[in-house]
Amino acid sequence: MTNKINTGNVIDVIEQEAIEAAQDTEQYEQVDCPLVHTFTPGLYSRQITMRAGLLVTSETHKTEHQYILLKGVVSVWTEAEGEIIISAPYHGVTLPGTRRLLYIHEDAIWTCFHSTLLHTVAEIHEDIIEKYENPRLKGHYENNVFVPEKKTINHAKI
Repeated sequence: MTNKINTGNVIDVIEQEAIEAAQDTEQYEQVDCPLVHTFTPGLYSRQITMRAGLLVTSETHKTEHQYILLKGVVSVWTEAEGEIIISAPYHGVTLPGTRRLLYIHEDAIWTCFHSTLLHTVAEIHEDIIEKYENPRLKGHYENNVFVPEKKTINHAKI
C-alpha cells in the first residue's frame, strides 16, 4: 500500500489502493462482473456474477432488502459486522447504510431483491443507492466500472 493519510472508512481506502495498483501496472486486467436485471410487478432483482480471486466493493444501500448468495464462497466485511464468510446457499438482509467489501473465494452469484414500482435500472439505482463518490479517488463509476479523471495539461500558446 502507498503511504497516504488514512481518512474515510476502510472500504474507501482499500478501494483506492486497489484502483491505484491496477492503474500503476500492466498486470491487471479489466474485470467484467455480468449483471442480470429482472423486473416483475412490484419487484426488481439484480444478479451479479463474480469470479474467484476478486476484491469487490459495493455501493451504499438506502433500503432494507433481501439478498441470496446462490453460488460460491465469499468473505464479506462491513463496518457494522466486521468479517464473516458465507457459503451458498445463503439468505440475508441488507440494512440501510450498508456498504460491503467482498473477497470472492469461489466463483459466486449474488442476487438482491428490491420492492419497487419503478421500471428502469437508472430510476431504481437512483432510488436505492446513496449518491457517493470515494473522496480518495479521482474519477467515477459508469456501469460498475471505475473511470479515472482525464489528466489535463496546462499550457500556454506561444
